[in-house]
Amino acid sequence: MNTFRLAESAARTVLGRSGLGETSLAEDFLNTPTEPQHIATRRILLKSGTIITMDPMLGDFVSGDVLIEGAKIAAVAPHLEATATIIDASGMIIMPGLVDAHRHSWSSAFRRAIASADGAAYGHLANSLIPALREEDVHIASMLSDAGAIQSGITCLLDHSHMSKSSAICDAAVQGHIDSGIRAVYSYAPPRSGPSDPAYPFDVHRLIERFFTNRDRLVTLRLGTRLISENYALARRLGLGITSDGVFGVPTPLRPDASSQRLLEMAAAGELGPDVTLIHGTGFPKEVMSALRDHGVCLVLAPTSDSTLRGLGNSVPPIQQAIDHGMLERTGISVDVEVALTGDLFAQMRAIFLIQRIFANKSWAEGDPSAPAPMTVRDVLTMATIGGARAGGLADTIGSLTAGKQADLVMMRATGINLGPLNNAVGMVVIGAGVDNVHGVMIGGRLKKWKGRLLQLDESAILQAATASRDYLGANTGLWNREDIVR
Repeated sequence: MNTFRLAESAARTVLGRSGLGETSLAEDFLNTPTEPQHIATRRILLKSGTIITMDPMLGDFVSGDVLIEGAKIAAVAPHLEATATIIDASGMIIMPGLVDAHRHSWSSAFRRAIASADGAAYGHLANSLIPALREEDVHIASMLSDAGAIQSGITCLLDHSHMSKSSAICDAAVQGHIDSGIRAVYSYAPPRSGPSDPAYPFDVHRLIERFFTNRDRLVTLRLGTRLISENYALARRLGLGITSDGVFGVPTPLRPDASSQRLLEMAAAGELGPDVTLIHGTGFPKEVMSALRDHGVCLVLAPTSDSTLRGLGNSVPPIQQAIDHGMLERTGISVDVEVALTGDLFAQMRAIFLIQRIFANKSWAEGDPSAPAPMTVRDVLTMATIGGARAGGLADTIGSLTAGKQADLVMMRATGINLGPLNNAVGMVVIGAGVDNVHGVMIGGRLKKWKGRLLQLDESAILQAATASRDYLGANTGLWNREDIVR
């Protein structure tokens, strides 16, 4: 069986393979009695959890309930009564799903293959892999990346797919996200190296027709592009959001073409707006940050890649600049590349918290009267939820537990020996928790993980297919072999 077929097999639900129908979902996975008609109407009531809504108008609840009807949140309150399947959420924190606002899913079969790399080593790996990529490699990489994301409480990710060397490759990436069941934003971008597909960016018309005419799908589309006026105009004619990756404020030997002047030109020409998201932003001067603020532009910060992959601007993610310019609620957090970095958002949140406080505390200790205040854990969680949602064009859909939004949420077990007793819910999530504390994950009102177990993906089949893909690409590029496991 080739990896593409194996990946398709991996997309079959665990419920289907084990003979469990959805009518037995509550009984088999939630250990609570149910009536079939309640599942049929898809009304679920989460009871007695500690609720972080990330909705300032609603607030949070030490103990509260969340009612879900179909794919959406119907109500959040201290106490709700409803005819529904009841999930006992006592001892759990209920919160919006985490949003990874930028990653490159296509290379996930090489997770941590270059764990000590700098920016140049990453560029060599990525540029060398692209010519050898097949459809099946991209499909299974998307599924692998998504499965790991769901496991770690990420309910939505933006895949900046900068290896779009053919229409078939693009289709395989999109289909992988569809098959995984995650909420994904597919950012259709040109290959980061080598000749660009002559169909880019105009193949976007075909992609829309094939995959994106139904706006209720979990996978949505943005145009990934460099800072090119014609591409920005194309995206706007089609009603698409725009994502520009690799945008840095200062030149380095690795990235000699800084973006500051170009962004100021685009701002003056009226080409920037709330539909634009810029990735990285390291080294932006004040005048650029002011222009981004004034034009409603969103940012995505990649704290671990900026800090460790030498050559990405000045290596300092502009956390303080985003705070100073009032942009925190439209600034997301990014995993970026799993080939060298972790794939979960807990590490990224802690990196954001640590980096900002290092610089703030240093300024204070040195007697700077204008030293910034240390950021709070809620500031960080804002970036990981509503900030990331806004950066992906989904702020009206996800990012907070607000009635009418999609039921994308995470249930964190707060009673683990590494966490309890629960003293501060937001602090627990940002500072104390990890992947193993993610008890349940729901996307669009459907459980994707429960009791630490992925419900709709065959982990073994996905890993088998991803391993076969890695072995093929490693052998055909010389970039990896078995001995590298212990190097």
